[in-house]
Amino acid sequence: MKDNNEIRLDDYGGLDDIVIDCDSFHLERMDNDEWWCGAYQKDKRTSFIIYIEKNKIKVKVQDNQLKTKIK
Repeated sequence: MKDNNEIRLDDYGGLDDIVIDCDSFHLERMDNDEWWCGAYQKDKRTSFIIYIEKNKIKVKVQDNQLKTKIK
């Protein structure tokens, strides 16, 4: 597991980049303005919700076994 796993936000708190070293990545649409993501590395996972709020793309981490940082 690399230490540079991170979700980067822009100056306004919106989603800018997702950088996660993983074995597999799962993206699933939950609603018109919401997606669930899971990044898996062996038996560990980081999962998060990507959603639109006030015309900005936002992200909320659900579980974080890969120790993904939000910057």
